[in-house]
Amino acid sequence: MRCANCGGELVNGKCMVCGEGDAMNKHDEYLRADRVPNVERPFSRPVSVGAWVGRQFISWIPIVGSLVYLIMLIVWACSDRFERTSKNWAIASIIVAAIKVVVGIALLCGLIALISWAITNPELQNELNNFNYYLYQ
Repeated sequence: MRCANCGGELVNGKCMVCGEGDAMNKHDEYLRADRVPNVERPFSRPVSVGAWVGRQFISWIPIVGSLVYLIMLIVWACSDRFERTSKNWAIASIIVAAIKVVVGIALLCGLIALISWAITNPELQNELNNFNYYLYQ
């Protein structure tokens, strides 16, 4: 091993040139995983299929299930305490839910516009009355 200060040879944890007495040089100490930020430590076990199924069924709980599911997704998406796959899944689920809400609102607005047009259109009302007349004669 070489000394971090002068590059001299370490013998029994001491530098023969400058006399530094640390067996682990400063560079090795800096590279330890607990001192380096943003080092992703792998989890011991992957998320099981049963856990994924259980997470999906949480939203089926009547009345509070959807709210609990949404809170669970937000916590998983914002926290670093869970598996990376769970975090990515939560972020993707939130994005998909937002897209569903936007598409649902657009379809609802289109349906309301279609119904209001049908109610206020006199030609359509006349056709429906004629159809109703011939239907029940």
